[in-house]
Amino acid sequence: MTKKISTQTHLVHAATGHRMPGLGLQTVNPPIMRGSTLLFDDYDQVNEWRTRGAETGRHGYGITGTDLTVSLETLMAELDGGTQAVATGSGLSAVALGMTACIQAGDHMLIADNVYGPARSYAEQFLKRFGVEIGFFDPMNLADLGGKVQPNTKVLYFEVPGSLTFEVPDCQALYAFAKSHDLITVVDSTWPTSLYYPAVARGADISLAAGTKYYAGHSDAFFGIVIGNERTGTHLRKQAALMGNHMGPDDLYLALRGMRTLKVRLDAISQSALTVATFLQDHAKAAQVLHPALPSCPGHENWKAQFDGASGLFGVFLTPEYDGKAAERVVEALDLFGIGYSWGGFESLAVHAAPQAKRSVRNWADISQGKGGLLRLQIGLEDTNDLIADLSQALDKI
Repeated sequence: MTKKISTQTHLVHAATGHRMPGLGLQTVNPPIMRGSTLLFDDYDQVNEWRTRGAETGRHGYGITGTDLTVSLETLMAELDGGTQAVATGSGLSAVALGMTACIQAGDHMLIADNVYGPARSYAEQFLKRFGVEIGFFDPMNLADLGGKVQPNTKVLYFEVPGSLTFEVPDCQALYAFAKSHDLITVVDSTWPTSLYYPAVARGADISLAAGTKYYAGHSDAFFGIVIGNERTGTHLRKQAALMGNHMGPDDLYLALRGMRTLKVRLDAISQSALTVATFLQDHAKAAQVLHPALPSCPGHENWKAQFDGASGLFGVFLTPEYDGKAAERVVEALDLFGIGYSWGGFESLAVHAAPQAKRSVRNWADISQGKGGLLRLQIGLEDTNDLIADLSQALDKI
């Protein structure tokens, strides 16, 4: 097809069974491909694969993937504007690959202070053990960043938006800063996905995401994706092979299935989340709503200028008289929101969040500014009137 088609049409038609001639099938969805041992016809074929690898169009061992792996990785690279993508078994394995691919012992990595807690733990508890120096910076205070760059600084790692508190940094300023200091930028863009923020196309050297969330979209599959540009793509591929990074066949199948409806789901969730967030913004027991599409969220202007949409996850500060325990009571009083620590599926979720344990540069008191407990809400595909009614009755109980 030579005519340019929309992203939605591409998601529906990419990597379907009838577009994979090697399958010998005319299915809409390609079948699950299981196989650890892959057989060669002869040693000419073995030697060609050893010499030219993926250029031969075949795989030599099951852990390197199947046609489904290649199809998913190709689709993800296209969406984000990268040259190569690597599918992994989970979001955290994607974080580990993205952090590790371009750094070595003796190097220094600067990490935004508001990133996903397990990402911070991997850096501090694993990378440090192997001689990588770790420092943290406030992504909302770029004037302070210059003083933290060392002669051995190699990587600048941040998340859009910040985990739990949803600050949106000036990504373009961070890319420019990194370029001026010859740093590799690694960006966790799980929240907006490549649909609303194709990070590599916008300037990142490496983009990663927990595909478990919106990409798979049905709360039943684990996967991560790491996307690189010309500078980093080869490093990612080699590092993934060294680490044995692999995505299982069943999750590959579920990931491709989820991608068909990604835009439809995310557009609907985005609209619903904004409706619910706007309702909470006017509620007497809500002190501040941390939704990047609302002016009340730090970095809103950065989101407005640099992003193409907002997803369904956001935070709500209760008013000062309601502490963390009160936030927990709100969560327990909800009927339509499950209590769960993932997000990105079709169902709504709620938890009480306490970010202080995952911060070191900024004090939690500086962020909360005397407000009450913090709720983290994931809006799903339920009717917004039902969700608003459920939140209303739960807030009435505190």
